[in-house]
This record gives sequence, structure tokens and C-alpha cells, in this order.
Amino acid sequence: MSDQQCRTRKCYVCYGKVSSRATNDNRRHNCVSLGEALCGELPVECWQLQHHPYVLDILGTITAYQQKGKLSDIAHQRRVELAKMVLSATETGQLDKKTFFEGATGFSSRQIKGFLDALPESSSLRDLLTQSVAEITKPKLKEKAPKLNKPLVELPPEFEKALGMYAEASERRAKLKVERGHDYDPRTAIRRIEDARRFCEFLTQHGVTRWADVAARHLDDYIVTVNRHAAQRAWTFLNFLHGRVPMLVKIPRPRDTPRHSGAMVALLSDAKKAIGRLAKHPDLQVAIAGLFLAMYAQTIAHSCTLRLNHFRRQDGSLQAKFHGDWMPLDLLTDQIICQYRPEYAESSHIGPDEPFFSYSCSTLNQKVAEIAGIPLKPLRLAAISNLLRSGMTDRGAIAYYLGVSMPTIEDVERTTYWDLQSTVPPEIVEARNEVIRGERCE
Repeated sequence: MSDQQCRTRKCYVCYGKVSSRATNDNRRHNCVSLGEALCGELPVECWQLQHHPYVLDILGTITAYQQKGKLSDIAHQRRVELAKMVLSATETGQLDKKTFFEGATGFSSRQIKGFLDALPESSSLRDLLTQSVAEITKPKLKEKAPKLNKPLVELPPEFEKALGMYAEASERRAKLKVERGHDYDPRTAIRRIEDARRFCEFLTQHGVTRWADVAARHLDDYIVTVNRHAAQRAWTFLNFLHGRVPMLVKIPRPRDTPRHSGAMVALLSDAKKAIGRLAKHPDLQVAIAGLFLAMYAQTIAHSCTLRLNHFRRQDGSLQAKFHGDWMPLDLLTDQIICQYRPEYAESSHIGPDEPFFSYSCSTLNQKVAEIAGIPLKPLRLAAISNLLRSGMTDRGAIAYYLGVSMPTIEDVERTTYWDLQSTVPPEIVEARNEVIRGERCE
């Protein structure tokens, strides 16, 4: 084998330099996993030079691995540490149980058993370790705490009758699901009945004995006492009973508790950097869609629905109809749109009813996200925050012209640390309203 066919690489176990032929498998190797690809002398750091009786078997447990990220490196490092521990515990040819058991405390039972399974069947080290590994990996029986006897709650006749109806309906539903080929767990019907019974017991313990007395506040108390998901399952029972028992009100289903949008607003400095990157991007479609998102809070999905006839030039200003009515655009966006579509520089131009962007929504979304450098939702919320800080404090106007929902506007308002509806100077509010009405282009 000529030297030209060999190359130098670093052993990923001892970190010494070894010569080998190219493996072309995109994996990290040691002197054992290289096999016949190894050429030349072993490095002085190599474990094989330790004259350990089981070194080849132990090295064989550290196989070549593909470096996919930090987690694969950590898993490899743990295998090396475990191999070193076994080397130390068997350096005399016999197992030093004290060293082995003390070292094994730093590894999980799964890791130790995996090491044993990786040894060759014919290895004498396997016979040496089997009994000790069995002692370490033997499952430990946990002492079960004695179950507390749940106090029996005698339900009122109305509740027992309702539970009977719900049980019949649940069993009938499960039977139909199975007959129609649905993947339906047969225990679901049992769980539905148990959830309903627990809610009835809760009502009874709180002094409610008639369905006519059940109100939304009882379900709210159930949320506080148990949890929201249990209350949602109890609502399924109440919704079934509506119209079948004399309940006076239809109780709404408890909603999930989403994270407030206001907690996700991007920093103003990050938003400015993102706008700068988007404005300078050579792909004009990506630049325009990004500016619509970062300055006018238009989602990429909505921007992809815009048509050429949603833009016009009037009174020297380019206007866009994002949602309810025409809105003037800033000078930077105006210039980039005119580069993309030069015809919009003319006042008399009326675009056809054709898509404004030629990219698909997914492509545009991916490209804008790559250039912006920050998640798109926080960037959109930063655009709303910037509009509020600039004096556009009319929630109705923001919702009408830009299509932003009222709850989202209210969430973002909470991040401004002042009451925008009363502390913004009147002249700023009036100036912004003039821009919205198209009376000024500043």
C-alpha cells in the first residue's frame, strides 16, 4: 500500500494520530473499528500498547459513530468513560469488584448492560462481568405505599340517573366506533364514566344535589380543585346532559390557557436589524414580504393572497389594501416595490387581478425566516408594538386596516408599560390619523 493511499486521522478514543485509508462512511473511528483500513504504526497513546489482557474486547465496544451533533458526542464520551472504568477494574486479568461497583455508580443500568452486550460472545471478559452486571442491573423492588381508602360518596338520585344514561351512551358510542373500523380504545368508555362520576362526587361534596343548581362557577371551582383538563372532560358529560336533565344554563367548555402574545414580542433592536437585512436582500419578493411582516404586521400567508390590483399610487404615495381599505406605504417599501414592479411608479397604473408574489407560501415563509434571523411571530408582534409606539393607538383602525385581531393588539399593548390610549400626545395621534386617511405621506 503506497503512502499516497493513506491519510492521517485522529483516533476518537486516545486522540493519537493514525494512518488509514479513506473509509468514506462519514463516521469517526478508532484503531480497532478501522479494521483493515488501518495502515502504519499505532500512536504511542493507543490503548493497545497498554498490554491489557482485555483491551481489544473493550475497544471493540466503542464502535464507529456518526457525529450528528452534541448529543452523539456526549453518548460517545460516556462509552469511553465506561470503557476506561472497566480497563481499570480488570487490569490484573481478574475483576476488582470494589473498583467496578464504585465506578458503576456513575452509569445507568442501561449503559452497563449495553457494554456487556457489545462484548464478543467468545470473550472471557463477558464471563467475568456477567454476574456483577446482573447484580447492578437487577430491578429494585420499590415498597408501594398503602392505598388510602377513598371515602364513599352517596350520590343523589338525579346524579345516579344521569350517570346511567351517560354510561349507556358511552358504551353505545364505543360499540359503533369499533363496528365502523375506528381505532378506539375500549377503555375510553370506562374512563368517560369514571370522569363523570368524579365530577358528580365533587358536586355532592359541595352541597349540590340537583342539576337545576349546577352553574358555570361549579366547573370553575373544579378547575381550581383538580385541573383544567379534568374540567374539560367533565364538561363533555355536562354537554351530554344538556336537554336531557333540567339544567337551567348551558355551561361553556373551559378553554385551554395559551401563552399571551405579548410575552413573545421581539426586541426593538432585533426588529430593526431584521428590517435592515430584509431591505438589502437582492431577492425583491423576499424583501417585500419581509417588510410587510416586520413593518405592517402582515403574515406571510396573508401576503401571498395579495393581488396586483391591491396596490395603487395616489397623491404621489403608493397605497396597499391589506385588509379593509387603502393604506399609504412608507418610502422604503415604496421604492422596493417599484423596483419589483416598475409600473407602480405611474399614477394611472391599475394592476390586473393576478397574484402579487410568484413564490409559494412555504417558500416565501422559509426564505423570509432565514433572512430575518429571528422567529417570524415575534417579529410580527414587534411590528404591532412599533405601530402603537408611533402613535397609531386606535385599536379599531389597526384591526380594520391591517387585519390584526383585537386580543393580539391588547396583549402587545401590555408590553409598552404605559396606557397608550391616554398618554400619547394628541398631535402625534392626529398626524398618524392623517397618514391613515392619506392626507400626508410623511
